[in-house]
Amino acid sequence: MIVRVFLMAAVAVSIAGCANTATENNAVANPASYYETLQSYVAVRVVYPPPAIRASEQGVCRVRTSFFRNGKIIETKLAASAGFEELDRECIAVFERIATLPPAPESLAPSSDRFTLDIPVTFALK
Repeated sequence: MIVRVFLMAAVAVSIAGCANTATENNAVANPASYYETLQSYVAVRVVYPPPAIRASEQGVCRVRTSFFRNGKIIETKLAASAGFEELDRECIAVFERIATLPPAPESLAPSSDRFTLDIPVTFALK
């Protein structure tokens, strides 16, 4: 059995003080590489819960994470459930373990010091 955890960042992105999403806001200078960095950073730290693997649980949760420009996470909450308690717990737990994300580059909304991202995490068994 192959266990895969996928992270898709920048699906729903809001930056404090900006009316539009980062991908629609001209004030944000090409955030794609930063989101890829976040994606990689979080993805390698997600652990597919063994009880969920044994129960063949799969799903997608969405985690709303607020953090300062320096990467320090201020708040994390479940924005959408994966449909299984074990997966939902891991969606939150990974951000608690991380505590600090890679710092946001100055080119990303230069006037903002706080960011909020909805980050989907997909748990899939193959």
